[in-house]
Amino acid sequence: MIFILTITMENKINQSQKLKKFLLTLFSFFFIINFCSLGEGKIYNHIVAIVNDEIVMQTELQRALEVFKYEMSQSSLSSYLEPNQLDKAVLQSLVDKKLQLQEAINMNISVDFEEITRGIQQIKHQNNLTNNEELEKILQTQNMSIEDFQEKLKENILLLKFREKAIGTKIQLTEEEITSYFENHKKKQKTGIHLSHIFFLIPEDADEKSINDILIKANSAWEELKEGKDFAEAAGEYSQDPDTAQTGGDLGYLELESIALPLKEELQKLQVGQFSPPIRTSFGFHIIKYLGQASAVLEKNSPLWHKIKETLVAEKTEKYAQQFLEQLRERSYIKIYPPD
Repeated sequence: MIFILTITMENKINQSQKLKKFLLTLFSFFFIINFCSLGEGKIYNHIVAIVNDEIVMQTELQRALEVFKYEMSQSSLSSYLEPNQLDKAVLQSLVDKKLQLQEAINMNISVDFEEITRGIQQIKHQNNLTNNEELEKILQTQNMSIEDFQEKLKENILLLKFREKAIGTKIQLTEEEITSYFENHKKKQKTGIHLSHIFFLIPEDADEKSINDILIKANSAWEELKEGKDFAEAAGEYSQDPDTAQTGGDLGYLELESIALPLKEELQKLQVGQFSPPIRTSFGFHIIKYLGQASAVLEKNSPLWHKIKETLVAEKTEKYAQQFLEQLRERSYIKIYPPD
């Protein structure tokens, strides 16, 4: 059911939109960990921090500041920090990043070439980039080589694996916590909609021929529906959404804001009980059936259940991450040099 909840853009988007989405995808990891060069002004280079046996240079700090400012300019958020406070906050994120990478190495966590390749394929797939040439063109606009990109991606994957091993194993969540969160926030839940869907997955490494073959299958199922085949039966037979295929494709209560944009646009054309032709998102093709408006009802393993679970896991992860970072800082040698 996660396939229908991620907001995606239409496949036909221009190059500037691809660039923006590509960068935001790459910058949306748990920690501030990407430092591609957005501008190469002349900077007097000197050491700004020592982290155990590694150093942080002024140029690295400057690039991180440029990335942060760029992210703020591309979002509805704005930094509430004064310039000197911003420098300190970004420098602290660089120090924390080095501490985590060092600890990952100490824990014998590594990243192999296949993981990097899969990561690149995933980024290309999420941003509708069909080949390496398109990726390289975007990197060139950012003065970044494919080798630099692979190295930064390797760091990202290493940090994510470190987080999972060092923090993820400590996250425990009970059904009672999910239920309690729902009850405490019930009044804030909006009237939503009730949908079913039949999902046809597009693998990340699928070429155009494979995608066309998948579309043919989706269209064939659609034709059967138009001829009178029961939607729930078709979902059980064809849908590749493992969470809903055996329950007739029923997605239960959904907030309209959580639905992928192409599906939301098609939904506006449907009356209660009607179903759509196959609709493409970045995950695959969907045939959706509109079952009417719905009030929030918490059912185990429903989209709402998973949304609450993700919220609580994120809160606990942030808590444990801060605790773990404090412990790392306490047992490490860190020296911050005052600005000139």
